[in-house]
Amino acid sequence: MSTKCAQCGAGLAPGALVCPYCQVPTPGAAAHEAEERRRAEWHQAHAAQAAAYSAQASHLERGAKIARMESAATTSLAMGIVSVVICCPPVFQAISVAMYFRARALARELATSVPARATAGLATSILSIAMFTAFMAWAMIRDSQLRSEADARATLLERQTSGMVTAPALDHATACGLAEMYVLRNGYKAEQGHRHEAFQCAGRLEQAEGTASLDDFQFQVESNHTQRKVTVCFRRGERWYVQDLREGSCAGERTPTPTAAPPTTRSTRRN
Repeated sequence: MSTKCAQCGAGLAPGALVCPYCQVPTPGAAAHEAEERRRAEWHQAHAAQAAAYSAQASHLERGAKIARMESAATTSLAMGIVSVVICCPPVFQAISVAMYFRARALARELATSVPARATAGLATSILSIAMFTAFMAWAMIRDSQLRSEADARATLLERQTSGMVTAPALDHATACGLAEMYVLRNGYKAEQGHRHEAFQCAGRLEQAEGTASLDDFQFQVESNHTQRKVTVCFRRGERWYVQDLREGSCAGERTPTPTAAPPTTRSTRRN
């Protein structure tokens, strides 16, 4: 149904908002304008709400990243300190360095500086790695030195005792030399031979036919100065040789004949 313009009387098409002749707004123009405002206001409110949600989500995400960054920084420092204290192979150091780089990556995402704890953890880990490397180098050099000293001492003892090991009876000096040479070349328990030092040979030498025992033979473990006190069991074949080291007596051997002990004999090796 067509209507007419209230101003000029021209006919208006259904839904027309203005008169096509005089441009006067039609009665439906006001309702249309009100509807458009309502829609605009709804879209504006919806956009504002979406922006608020986005800002909140961004804030929460930033807070979570900050928390992860701080946690990584703390872990980096803690692992660095642990690695220095216990001086272990670079396991804790690797964790510390990895946590530093994680904290740095998060700091870049957040456009902020790397936490001081992370930097301190990295520095501590680098120091720990340097200390561990230096210690391992020193340990290898020291081990090589001890091996050389032990080999030289054993060779000297072998020369000193070579003329006496075929004698029918074993004298005290030869027994001491054989005992020390045995420890240096074969070790004792879990320790290698070159790890022993401070040999003391003041015990009584007792002999029976083809066997002998030397009690109170003492020496130390070089690494922790653990004192060892053993009885040395000897046997004679073509020559005298050390059969065993025991913390008790040489059980199972024939009843020995006591031989008086000479004055205390101490090794000059690393005393």
